[in-house]
Amino acid sequence: MLRGKRFLILEDEPLIALDIATEIEMLGGNVVADLRSVAAAEDVLEKVAFDAAVLDYRLTDGTSREIGQKLHSRGKPFVFCTGGMSGEAAEGALADVTVWQKPCDWSVLLRRFAQEMNTPNQVAI
Repeated sequence: MLRGKRFLILEDEPLIALDIATEIEMLGGNVVADLRSVAAAEDVLEKVAFDAAVLDYRLTDGTSREIGQKLHSRGKPFVFCTGGMSGEAAEGALADVTVWQKPCDWSVLLRRFAQEMNTPNQVAI
């Protein structure tokens, strides 16, 4: 379902990041960046080519809202995932962003994300 798609993962919990990466790879995708902080993501955005992203919202050095805004403005498909967000990520220009609540069934959610990405004329953000 994700064959050939390159993913950026921004997740500060290594085991959760591993779960996400494993599911992406099982669905045929590739993880090209597995990051733990907003600072690391800022550094990688201009250096690594990727097709889509899974962003943890709350990280040790802030939120990924700004990263999401940059991806949104570039038309990159992404989702936020979080364990305790009160809806603040999906406000304003990001009001239509998909937010997954942890704990997640990564297999189900990534399959849904793949379907959204592969549907013509529909942007999965």
